Amino acid sequence: MSYLSGKYPTTFGIIIAFIGIMWMIIAPVLAKDKMKRCTETAEGKVMIAHDRDTGIFSSYSYEIRYYIGEEPYYAYEGSSKYVTIGKEVTVHYNPDKKSENYIEELSDTPLSESLYGLFGIGFGAFLIIGDYIKNKKTYYVSKD
Repeated sequence: MSYLSGKYPTTFGIIIAFIGIMWMIIAPVLAKDKMKRCTETAEGKVMIAHDRDTGIFSSYSYEIRYYIGEEPYYAYEGSSKYVTIGKEVTVHYNPDKKSENYIEELSDTPLSESLYGLFGIGFGAFLIIGDYIKNKKTYYVSKD
C-alpha cells in the first residue's frame, strides 16, 4: 500500500496542487530574471555527465567548463535532456557575477517551468478527485 492510497490523499493532493501553483508563479519569473542578467556568452564544454533513471523519468546533471579570458569557470546544470561528454555548449553568464549562468541547450525555459507547475496542479487535482470518487457513497431507494 502506498502512502498516496492511505488516509490522506486529498491532503497530499492539496499540498501538491499548492506547490504546483507556487511553481507556476515563481519559477518562470526567476528564470526570466536570470536570463536578463546573463547577457554575455562563452563557449563551454561538457566535462562530466551523470544520469538518474527512476524508471518513469530520466534526468541528467552536467558539469560544464567555460573560460572567460584565461580564467576557467564551471556551470552545474540539471536537465531532462541528454548530451554527451565533450559536447560544446553555449553558456550565458552574468558579466557582474561570472559564476551566474545558464546553458542555452540544457536550462529550463520560463515556459517549461510553467509546464512543471501545471503538471503539479494536475496531479494534485487527480488525487483530490480520485479520493472524492473513491469515498463517494451511493444510496439506493427501495421500492417497498
